[in-house]
Amino acid sequence: MALSVADQRGTTEQHAVFVDGKEIGRTHGALSLKGRWQDPYDPAMMLDDHVGDVPHGPVKCVVGRGFWGSFKIPKGSKSVVVKMIHPTTNFNGAGAYRIDKGRN
Repeated sequence: MALSVADQRGTTEQHAVFVDGKEIGRTHGALSLKGRWQDPYDPAMMLDDHVGDVPHGPVKCVVGRGFWGSFKIPKGSKSVVVKMIHPTTNFNGAGAYRIDKGRN
C-alpha cells in the first residue's frame, strides 16, 4: 500500500508519517531544490503561501508549490499516523491524503 500526503491551504506545512510508532518519512518540497544545493525537507525553503483546499491545493503542492510525499506502508502494519510537525503560521493547518493499494 502507498500513502500520499500533501499540504492543503498553507505551503509550508510539513507532515511526518509513522507506521507502528516508528517514523518512516517526512513530506518534502520541490525535489529540484537539491539541484540548487538547498534542502527540500527544510520548510524555510518554501514560500509561506496559500495553495487552496481540495482538489487544487494538494495538486499544486505535488507540482512544486508545497510539501508532499509518498510512503510505502509495509504489509501487516497495524497503525499509520500522519502528524503535522511544522504548522504554517498564516493559515489553518490541514493536509490531504490518498491511499493506493498495491498489486502484491
